Formats: sequence, structure tokens, C-alpha cells
Amino acid sequence: MRRIVLCWLSLLLGLLPSLVQGQNMPGTILIEDNSFDKWCGTFNYRYEVTIRRNTFWLYRTWWEEGDKIRQRRKRLRQIPRQLVQELVNEVQTPYPTLQPADLGYGYSADLAQQLLKQCLTYRPAWNPSQTAVVEAAVVRPEYLLRAVNRAILRQGYTLLHSSGTTRFQLTLCYPDRRVRVLASRNYLGLPWRDDQNRLNYSVRIAPLLVRLLPAAQSSNYARFQPQNLVPRLARQLYDDQCQKQVEALTWENFRPEFNKLRQRFRVSRIRESISSNWQWNFENRLEFEARDTTMPAGVCLGVALTIQNGQLFPPDSVLRRADYYLQQLRQLPFLLEFLAADTTRKLTVSFNNTASVSTKISEEQRLPVYRPYAFLPGASADYLYRCVSFELTDEQDRTSRWVFTPEQGLILHWYNGNGAYRYTRQELDGPKATSGSTCCRLDQYGQLLPRY
Repeated sequence: MRRIVLCWLSLLLGLLPSLVQGQNMPGTILIEDNSFDKWCGTFNYRYEVTIRRNTFWLYRTWWEEGDKIRQRRKRLRQIPRQLVQELVNEVQTPYPTLQPADLGYGYSADLAQQLLKQCLTYRPAWNPSQTAVVEAAVVRPEYLLRAVNRAILRQGYTLLHSSGTTRFQLTLCYPDRRVRVLASRNYLGLPWRDDQNRLNYSVRIAPLLVRLLPAAQSSNYARFQPQNLVPRLARQLYDDQCQKQVEALTWENFRPEFNKLRQRFRVSRIRESISSNWQWNFENRLEFEARDTTMPAGVCLGVALTIQNGQLFPPDSVLRRADYYLQQLRQLPFLLEFLAADTTRKLTVSFNNTASVSTKISEEQRLPVYRPYAFLPGASADYLYRCVSFELTDEQDRTSRWVFTPEQGLILHWYNGNGAYRYTRQELDGPKATSGSTCCRLDQYGQLLPRY
């Protein structure tokens, strides 16, 4: 009798772990994978994992790709119990944070070298000071953690526009309750969010779903796939911690030219730029501000010189034209008085290689295709060369762009905020004004002239 009791007891102890596990297993798992992209199309799938006779089966209940739709229950394959158990455990186990090591990128000297190697591909050439900035950044574990949070969780970013939407929902159905989690639009769906708005930073949920589900064209399925994150983390680390310093050190490649320039000007705010703005389109430029004691208060030169094949456009051109620009500005005493009244006001004369009016602005005036943006339509290249283009910033941080013509005509062609100089938006563009794009003209005393 004792032997029989012991046999039953040992059998019960052997079954106990599986019975406990069975209590945690849902009867059904519902999965919705929805994605729409303006260019790539619509991809929607619905799945169901159901237990039948202690066996888990995967069914597809909805299939939609573009205009094709199939709405019928189709059994796809049997799912290992262990896979379902792991998925359920990950969904219901709280992971409150995300660390680099969770993604397989814990800090190490080898990872630092990989990040450095990737960063050094971002520029055609590096000087020693620039390289030193990156070398110092990639060995900082806290910078790697910030890169993970920014690149993977998109912390600090605001989504301004998207041509597509995604939604991935996983629901565990128990007899007495439902546990539902939603994936975010980040890599691996991180963080996952439940109905109580609790976040789960488990990096294993997505790989388990990839093993569970059939391959699909949805953007969710693609985002759940494992990736080599070194390029993404390196780009984020470089953008956040290195880029501004590296761009500010480009001038060291042209030290002799700047030494000559500094004999007259106080040079500041040096940086390299390859972005597009109102004066050029993605040309590699070195920008800086230049000022000397002969300039009125608040006035400086905003210089942008092209870098091409490692060569800087000769800065001597600034020296040759600076006096002419200052002479022209002195014909506008009302603006100089405006600047002198508040030290936070600033007038920056544009200078682009050889002229104040850039090639881009010049083309907008002379080419018919740009005619809607022209404030001096049809002006010759020589006439535009003699114009002075400048940007005015006031104490309210309002920015406006102006052109002073050879005939001492002043044109306001763009502004932001609620106006420019001493005029409100309504005074410049009328009572129904909603845009900062204008073409107002002022006389040499600062009075608005009638439109024509």
C-alpha cells in the first residue's frame, strides 16, 4: 500500500509543473497585424492560436493584400507548446526599462571600435581634432544608452508626418479575463503597452512572434525581424554627441586662410553645413560670422563659402566686398537706429562666395519657373550682384529677410512671427494676412510704400 501511495505521489509531483503552467496558458490567442502605406499598399492579417486536445494550432482568419481579400478560417500549422508558453510568459512579465545589453549591444571595447569605424564613414576626410571628438564619444557607456533610447525608442522625437500607419495587437484570452498588448511603431514593437497603459520593454516578444507567424509583407513583420543595430546606434550617437563639434572643427583644414581673415575680422560661430536653406541647395558650405570694429552695433557678416574637393572658396572675396556692404547699410539709418535701441537685435549681411545675393536667389529672380517666388523678377546678374541681402532678428526672436537695391530701395520678401521691423503682420499683408511670404517695399526712412 505504501509503495502505491509513493508511486502516486511521485507521479503527482512530476505533473505539478505542467499543471501550474497550464493554469497560465490562455485558451486562445488573437493576433491582428495591420499596416497601410501610401506607396506600398495595404497589408492586414488576423490570426488565432487555439488549443485542441492539448495541441496548439495556428489559424488565419483574415488575409488582405492590396485589393485582394480572403475572409475564411484556414488552419496553417501546429505550434510547439513551448513556443506559446514562452510568448505568454514574455507578455505577462514586466520589463520596465531597455538597456543596450538587452539588444545584445552591452558596452565593450569591441563595440566602441565598431561604432568608431561606422562614424568615420560619414565624412570624406577627418582632421585629428575631429577624429578625437568621435573617439572620446564612443567609449562613453552613457552615450550608448542615450543612443539606444533615441534610436530605438525614438525619445525626444516628434512625428510630424507619416504616409502610413501600423497596428499590431496581441490578445491572450482566458476564461475569466483578457490580456491585450499593443506594439509601438518602433523597432521590435518597443515598448509594448497593455490596456492599463503599462509599458513592457521585452525584446523577446517580437522574435517569438516571427517564429510563430508565417512570413508576411506587413511593415510590422519587417520591424520584428532582428537587425544589425550598429549603423543605427552609431548614427544616433554621432548626431547627438559629435556632429556639432565635428562641423565646428572643419575650419582647421583651412587654418592659413582663417589666420588671414582674422587680421581684420572677429570670426565666430564657425560650422560646416550640407543642409538646404533659403540660399542654397545641399552644397557643402563652411559658415561663419565675421565682425570688426567699423561695423555698426548689431551688424555682422554671415559668410558661407563652398567646400569642393577639399578646397575652400577663397575667403579673400569677403575682404573685397565687406566695405561696400557696410557703405550701403549706412544709407539706412532707421535700421541702424533700430538695432542700437536693443542689444538683442541683430542684422546679418549674407555673403555667398562672391555676392550677397546667392546663386539660388538669383535664379529665382531670373528664371521663369521660379517666378512666383521672385521679388525682383527679370533682374540681371550684374544688378543682383550689387544688391545687399540680409537677415534681421529682433528681441522677440522674429526673423525677416530683406534686400537693399542699388537705387536705395528696400524690399522685405519674407518674415516669420507676427510681423517684421516695426510693422505687424496686418500692416504688412493686410487684415486677413496668414502668410509670412510678402513683397513689401520701404523707403530709406523706413516707411511702407504702396504696393504695385
